[in-house]
Amino acid sequence: MTGSLLVGGAMALVEPAINTVAFYIHEKVWARTHAEPNMHYSASV
Repeated sequence: MTGSLLVGGAMALVEPAINTVAFYIHEKVWARTHAEPNMHYSASV
């Protein structure tokens, strides 16, 4: 794709790391937006 072994290798190493971070952030946002409405403010007395 790039014609350069160095650039291609760097892309092959960096891309999974970026996907891992993006997946983690996506899951946190997804869990927060789909949580129970009073989940963070509930208390048992």
